[in-house]
Amino acid sequence: MATMALGCQSSAAISIYYYKSDCVDGEYPGQPVVLNFTGTENFLNCSRNHENKAILTVETCDKQKLKNITNGSKETWPFVFYMKAAGDGSRRFESANCPGWFMNADHENVAMECLEAEDETFFFIIRKSFCQ
Repeated sequence: MATMALGCQSSAAISIYYYKSDCVDGEYPGQPVVLNFTGTENFLNCSRNHENKAILTVETCDKQKLKNITNGSKETWPFVFYMKAAGDGSRRFESANCPGWFMNADHENVAMECLEAEDETFFFIIRKSFCQ
């Protein structure tokens, strides 16, 4: 569970729900997650406005609908974010629905901003050796 500062409230508890993905084509985008306001049916949602900018909103969604999400689903895909950890322990959340837009949290607000793509991917694949 994480705590996030929100405009007129001092903070709100956020539960992070993780998904296992069977889609790993190309570069690893991060761990797919949805962000739930703990104890509610309210989730963070990212969609585009008429100016094609990403808008971060809080939307109500039945948790059962979010148990299995299909890539590109108009109904559920806006709730998905790709979470990556940075070396300093912080987390970055990229909208799955609006690629290139990342959640930016400061002391009082949570907003979306477009960042230039940075390749921070660094992971190892450990394979079992089949040497005879």
